[in-house]
Amino acid sequence: MLRSRDHDQKLAEYISDLDRVSAQVADAVRRARIHPPGVSCNGCSHYARDTINPEAGLGRCTLGHGYHYPDVRHGCADHQDANA
Repeated sequence: MLRSRDHDQKLAEYISDLDRVSAQVADAVRRARIHPPGVSCNGCSHYARDTINPEAGLGRCTLGHGYHYPDVRHGCADHQDANA
């Protein structure tokens, strides 16, 4: 059976869509993983310390993951060691 150009084009688009969706799924899985047993913001390159009390005050994540105390452990998929 001979295939039409339209069929080949639709097949190519389908494969391209699968590649795009696969990349999106891989990114979502990477972001969803939690570093057991949790990490603290202290020492993370994304952590902006409190200006009034830099050692223990409530700082913020520059990636938009909220406000955290520097030594309280929690799950974070984007934690990045500042010393790395």
